[in-house]
Amino acid sequence: MATHYQTLQVTPRATASEIKRAYRELAKQHHPDVQGSTTATIDQMVAINAAYEVLNDPGRKRDYDRSLQQSLPLNLEIKVGKGPSVKRPRERGDVDSQMEQWLNGVYAPINRAVTAIIKPFKGQVLALSADPFDDDLLGAFEAYLLDCQRHLKKAEKILHSFPNPANLAGIAASLYHCLNRLSDAIEELTRYTTCYNDEYLSSGQELLKIAAELQKDAKRQFKMMS
Repeated sequence: MATHYQTLQVTPRATASEIKRAYRELAKQHHPDVQGSTTATIDQMVAINAAYEVLNDPGRKRDYDRSLQQSLPLNLEIKVGKGPSVKRPRERGDVDSQMEQWLNGVYAPINRAVTAIIKPFKGQVLALSADPFDDDLLGAFEAYLLDCQRHLKKAEKILHSFPNPANLAGIAASLYHCLNRLSDAIEELTRYTTCYNDEYLSSGQELLKIAAELQKDAKRQFKMMS
């Protein structure tokens, strides 16, 4: 099994900026929009994201480096005072429990956050279109975008709070790309409020449509798991 350093193609001495740069480059190369949403591409992106989550966190990186220095296989549990012990194979009940925990604790709240961003958009744009230069209407639209940012940050934090089970990697990948598109959309829409350039509004709207499709894709996969 490749180490996180091998996955990101950096050395253990790589700086934080070098790790981030390597991650961004690999994410671009293996993005489903570039390579297509195949199982191999999704698995590769999941591995790249998992590696970056560990190596980008100083505390988790220290623990990971320690385990590598001790030459312990990464599937071993370390118990203080008892030495390393091999994890017992997961039983079916363990797998089901982990899936349920992830679906209820990660998928469901992220899905609600995404809906809270996408669903009000048409109404917000319709209201603003009455007079984009009206301070009250623009203020209401800006307040909506602030709410979107809060929902997005919460969703991103939740997504990284609990590792997804391997058989839910497809759903996790769809959510990951959905949140990325929402982030880009919010950025474009925020730019619109500063210069009234309709290109930013149009770009933001298209990005939201893509995010909505990714949300639907996650829902379809979820239904298949039910």
